[in-house]
Amino acid sequence: LSKVVLQPIQSLIYTMEDIQTSRTFKRITTKSSSKDELDQMANTFNNMMDLLEENYKKQEQFVSDASHELKTPLSSIKLMADSIIQTHDIDMEYVREFLLDMNNEVDRLNRIVNKLLYITKMDTDSEKLEAGMDITSVSEILLGIEKNLLPIANRDEIALNVNCDDNLYVMANKDMLWQGIYNVVDNAIKYSNEFGTVSVNANMYDGNIIITVKDNGVGISEEDKEKIFERFYRVDKARSRETGGTGLGLAIALSAIEFHGGTIAVDSEP
Repeated sequence: LSKVVLQPIQSLIYTMEDIQTSRTFKRITTKSSSKDELDQMANTFNNMMDLLEENYKKQEQFVSDASHELKTPLSSIKLMADSIIQTHDIDMEYVREFLLDMNNEVDRLNRIVNKLLYITKMDTDSEKLEAGMDITSVSEILLGIEKNLLPIANRDEIALNVNCDDNLYVMANKDMLWQGIYNVVDNAIKYSNEFGTVSVNANMYDGNIIITVKDNGVGISEEDKEKIFERFYRVDKARSRETGGTGLGLAIALSAIEFHGGTIAVDSEP
């Protein structure tokens, strides 16, 4: 009986020691079909390993993607700087063009770094973000976003229309919710067709506040729908660079909305 009782415990100890030495994720192999406390302990340990391994892989992928995104503008800046240095008697007009391009790449780097810092804050400072929760006017947020994005929409000859009931309030971290909704509306403007329209509407339905953002852009495929909220994912990489996109805006939006207990759904046709 003692041997039967100690066997799962010894297996757990051996597995933990193996994890320490091999630096890999291991599971306990359970031979017993019983549902006693020891079996539950082994299953709990295995579930914990599953969660840790999943989070580790996500972190590893995130670091890899971030490195790639940072490397691209840095490589471009390096190439242009080398061209200026290695070209004798270079025309100052060409130098000016190179410097403008380099300045654009630096701006892009700043956008990526700022959004990475924002994502890190969302991932690690949840308690601080929760402490900033207060009764917030949805109308105030949407009108503020409209004021910020209207110059960009006007520049691209896109009509931006915002409609919201003044009596809609939600318990929220105002800055975080503002950023989440802003990113969705900003994305709609970036991918709308010229002379298009972006409509933002908010209303109460079945006890929930529903905010819809509608545009008449090119649309996205069913496959891309499942991926657009992943970090660094872009449907059209070339157009993202032209519009200054980092591939992080919708990922931030999803995190912000889910933080407040909400959901985001996409309805689109290519």
